[in-house]
This record gives sequence, structure tokens and C-alpha cells, in this order.
Amino acid sequence: MMVVRVNISYIVVLVMLCVFLSISFSSRSAFGQGLSHLIDLIEKRDYEEKNDTQTMIAIPSFLFESDGYDNTTTFIFREALRSTFRSWEPKKTVKPDGKEYKRWYGSGLGYFIPRPMENSSHKNAVLLAQRNFMQAVAWGVTNRYRIHGIFDGYVVTTYFTYAGLYKDFREDPLEIWKITDDEYNFSVGIPRNNIDLPVYFIDSNVYNQFKNKEICFRNRETRKCRFFDYQSKTQVRSLSNGTISVTEFGNSEIYYDADLPNELFAPNPAIAYVAMFFAYSRGDWQSSIKHSNTVISSKESSVSHKVDAYLYKGASKFRQGLNGIKDINSAKLLSPRSPVVAKYTIMANYLLYRAGYLSEDDYNHILKKELLLIDKKWYARVKGQV
Repeated sequence: MMVVRVNISYIVVLVMLCVFLSISFSSRSAFGQGLSHLIDLIEKRDYEEKNDTQTMIAIPSFLFESDGYDNTTTFIFREALRSTFRSWEPKKTVKPDGKEYKRWYGSGLGYFIPRPMENSSHKNAVLLAQRNFMQAVAWGVTNRYRIHGIFDGYVVTTYFTYAGLYKDFREDPLEIWKITDDEYNFSVGIPRNNIDLPVYFIDSNVYNQFKNKEICFRNRETRKCRFFDYQSKTQVRSLSNGTISVTEFGNSEIYYDADLPNELFAPNPAIAYVAMFFAYSRGDWQSSIKHSNTVISSKESSVSHKVDAYLYKGASKFRQGLNGIKDINSAKLLSPRSPVVAKYTIMANYLLYRAGYLSEDDYNHILKKELLLIDKKWYARVKGQV
């Protein structure tokens, strides 16, 4: 009889353990299922098959040292940036209804302006963008730099200016993160509008290849070379293993292929920052995460750059149904008093609360703490009180 009692006790313990594990796993999996359900309700546009949003960025000629301007470094910047664009998701995605489709991210244009801005500043960059119905401006200054026997090339200092929200023919700008339900109407824009980007270097050999038109764009049919420069109006069609394919505007049937210098594809936090915004504003969350990782991992990125990148990364994860709270918390650790980080923190934790991953008491505790850092009108608008 004693043996039977021991076996029964073991059975009871095992049953209790199974119940505990069942509850534990179901509570953990509830986050993924619950958040995916919320994404379907709150971010319905993420399941749209086609996104017609067009993001355009103006790239005026970079200034050169104390006077003049340099179209070559501007051209290199544009080509490096364009190499990050993509219009289609390469893999098919499964809709909630079970159908497969390829996501289209709309048009992305880096529009070159063959002269510098007058009185270069973030304020004038906003005017330039809005007068041309564009969303942002990338501008810069180039300086010659030599260290005998060590480096011979150019130092490029670039800036990024977001034009803000205005009537630019876009019905629903994707760079605004929105969470809407019956009770709340959250929204937050990009982390910062005006950014001094990390400085980077261009080797003189790469510079001269572009300046002297040494890069052959070969006609895919005739195999004859064309030498495009900063004045050429081309559109990127594909990029694979350093080979870029372009067509000229107005003639989309003739393709030109070129092998670009490897240096053009080296991790560059300045290019990655602009590309991060570009991808985010077009709903390409995976590319936004990829470029944010480049900014975060770069030694040239400042703390402010990394805070922005963590916020882009966290929001990009949430907006496709993934958990981005670690990235939002990383931004919080780097900038604990930032009002912008506080807004992202509130929105991220509200999603976790709605998904059943946070208790109401835990969410209210976080909310109370973060509200001390932000403008009270923002939360009043969230609750529909303003």
C-alpha cells in the first residue's frame, strides 16, 4: 500500500506540473497571438497588397570646402543611398486569409539637384523639400583630406532634414506610427527631424572613378557602354552582389548593368540613417531594421543616432507584429529623460498590455512614470480630450 501512495503522489505532482507548464506556455504564446490580432485591428494597412506611398528625398550638390560645390561626392552619396532601395518584398507573405502575395513598397526617389542650397541650413532644407513636394533633404559639405602614406581622399559631412507633415499629396504618411482603438488614438512621428549625420571618408580612387566616368553601364542588349554621371536621370531596377541595373527615365525597356566599387557597399552609418528613414516611411519594416542595426553597431554613430535607431527598430518590429520592447528599452537606457522616447515607451507598452503581456497595474505604473516627461497635451489628444 505504501508503494501505491507514493505513486499516486507522483502522479499528482506530475499533473500539477503539466497544468503549470500548460498555463506558462499559453501565457507566453498569448503575446504572439494577441499582438498579431491587434496588428490586424490597429495596423490594417500592413496587410495591404500594394502601398502607393511615394517617398522622395532631395539631394542638392554638396558644398566643397570654403567655396564652390562638388557633384562627385553628391553623386556617390546618391548611388550608395539608391543601392539600399527596394520596391518589392522578395519573399511571398501569407495574408491572414491564407492567400500569398508579394508586398509592394511604393516608389522611392533620390532626386539630385545640380546646385547647392543657398544658405545651407535645416530651415532652408525644409523650404526646399516642401516647395518641391518632397519629404526630406540630404545635404552636405566635402573637404579634401590627405595624410601622407596613410590616407588620400575626401571627408564628407552630411545632414538629414525631414520636411514634417504638410499637404504633400500623401493620404497616410507611414512615418507616423499610429495605434487606434475605441478608447485611445496614439500617434508619434519619427524620433528627430534635423540630424547631423556621422562623418565618413571617400577614397580618392573611388572618387576618381565616378568623377572621370570610369564606371561602365553596359547596355544589356548591345553590350555597349554608357557612362552616367550626376546629371543622368536613371532609376534603379535591381541590385545583386554589387551589380546595379538601371533604366533611364522615359525609357524603361532598355536596361544598363554596372559593377559598382565595393567601397560603395561598406557599412556607412550616414547612408544607413537616411536609408532607415526611407524604408520606414515606405512601410518596409525589414529594411528599416537592417539599416538601424548598421547605425547601432557603428563606432561613428553618436548616442543620439543610436537612440533614434533603436526607436526606428522597435517601432518597425511592433508594426509587423513582433516584440520590439527590448529596442525601445535600449533607447530608454541611453536617453532616460527624452520626451520622444517616453512616447514610444507608452505606445509600445500599451500594445503589450492590449496583447495580455502586461497587467493593467503594470501598464498604468509605466504610463504614470513616462507622463512626467512629456507634454500633457499629447496624452490628452490620445484620449480625445483635445
